[in-house]
Amino acid sequence: MGAVPELPQGELDYSEFLEFGNVDVMTHGGYVFVWERDPSIMIRFSVKADLSLEQGPRVSFANLGSIGVGRHVFISETRAYTLSTALDGLVVWNPQTMEVIGSIPMTAPDVDPSLDLSVAQGLVAGDQVIWPISWSSYDTHGIQDATVAIASATANDALRFEQDARCVGAGGAHVDESGDFHLFALADWGYQAAYGERAAERRACVLRIQRGGASFDPAYLRDLRDLTDTYVNHAWYHVRGSKYLAYSWDPALPVPANPDDFWSAPLRPLLVDLETQTSAPYPYVGSGPIVTSRQFDLDGVPFHELSETASDVGAFTEVVELREDGAPVRFTITSGNLWALGRIRR
Repeated sequence: MGAVPELPQGELDYSEFLEFGNVDVMTHGGYVFVWERDPSIMIRFSVKADLSLEQGPRVSFANLGSIGVGRHVFISETRAYTLSTALDGLVVWNPQTMEVIGSIPMTAPDVDPSLDLSVAQGLVAGDQVIWPISWSSYDTHGIQDATVAIASATANDALRFEQDARCVGAGGAHVDESGDFHLFALADWGYQAAYGERAAERRACVLRIQRGGASFDPAYLRDLRDLTDTYVNHAWYHVRGSKYLAYSWDPALPVPANPDDFWSAPLRPLLVDLETQTSAPYPYVGSGPIVTSRQFDLDGVPFHELSETASDVGAFTEVVELREDGAPVRFTITSGNLWALGRIRR
């Protein structure tokens, strides 16, 4: 982890960066925050004039539930949330004073215990914070209806869970310029729409919660088969406005007979417009397998990473800018993958 004066060009030199173990990294309010997963500790770093990092205060969540990986959402200078990926704790803390200031109660839905839980990154949508929640099993091909968890951004009211039976899964989200929250209900990146006895029943789509809305908009649904000719879509990435990059299966081809080959099979990159409900081939670069569903936004510009060597040790990674007319490479990493990209200060 380190600071540089501007967006890199060419190969990123991180020889002087700090090294950590199993951590997550975020930027907010002029600081860098490092989340140490195993002890559940958040550490704040300041960036000095020479761009070196200085360790500052820390706050421990160790006695507040099995936070683990955690999903962290910064709401303001004095309010942030950390949601346990086991759904057994939602902590409210102050990034300025680095202290816990409360907790938010929750009662998770009654779900088949054989399904695995996945909690995606939460987003601020108006006066709410919303996390995509998914329960599924690659062994039994079970999957829960599209689900999100909703919390007030200003009060410690109980966390609510909203579900929509029209589609399944929860594979990411985006908040548009109007503050509307869009959920990508992708049926486990298309896996549950490709395999299992109930595959033909699984519908993948984009759902919406309007700014300030309490639940999914019953009048809004963007069916992925209408948009991309198939329900088998991997990750979606926001490009601009109502346009998204979608990795989609070619419906003219059968899915791999061996499910283990599903994740490395080639996909079609499409530019999908949710407003006009149209799609077209995306002039992409690279042809390697998808290595992450992470998207990085820097000053309103979206970035994504490509890697022919995936997540192997010593992987070569290209960080590309997502534009409507293509994805030019902005910089490269010669060993490993990009885990965070954010502005510290102007």
